[in-house]
Amino acid sequence: MLTATAASHPKLPDVPPAAKTSTKTPSKSAPKGRKGSAKAAKIQLRSLDDVPAVLDAAACIGAAIGHSRRDAPLAFSGVWGGIRGLLAATLTRHTPHVLVLLPQAVDADIVAGDVRAFGINDVVALPLSAGDGTGSSIRDADYAARLQVLQSLRARDSDSLEPLVVTAYIGAAIQRVPSVDRLTRATRKLSVGDEVDPAEIRRWLAEAGF
Repeated sequence: MLTATAASHPKLPDVPPAAKTSTKTPSKSAPKGRKGSAKAAKIQLRSLDDVPAVLDAAACIGAAIGHSRRDAPLAFSGVWGGIRGLLAATLTRHTPHVLVLLPQAVDADIVAGDVRAFGINDVVALPLSAGDGTGSSIRDADYAARLQVLQSLRARDSDSLEPLVVTAYIGAAIQRVPSVDRLTRATRKLSVGDEVDPAEIRRWLAEAGF
């Protein structure tokens, strides 16, 4: 998993507005016989899905990642507003798993939506729970939502190379979560037509905190 912070890496360039359909090179006429190279200099923007590739090329993000040590942090300046989601989407071109930590709780859903707008389908926002992780927390709607996020991550193929972006308020990221083993024991799949022992279900629910 690659993490990046907004600090002192070379500033990200301005991203062209979505309304524009292409970026243009300086308005010099291409010499005869070099029309192919002039055409190659243009980057077509058909949708927002193409913007991460433009940023990647303009800011040399791939080169920065390639030249850095695996355990060394990368810092980028100018990362605010919609650029946060754009940078996260761009990073998935080089690593399948990106964790975005944010200073405000409301930002998790906002940035997750921005990442989806730039073409990343598997994006989850980790909610902040008012609960303390004990049995009574099961009645907290936000805690239940956190469990849903954990279940979706647990169900994901760990070897998948499909991009995954997780956004979280820093306070939500440091909250305790059930271990994988505890989550497995507290999960039960029921299908239509299954026969279950009511006493067993009551005991299982009681152990889970209901």
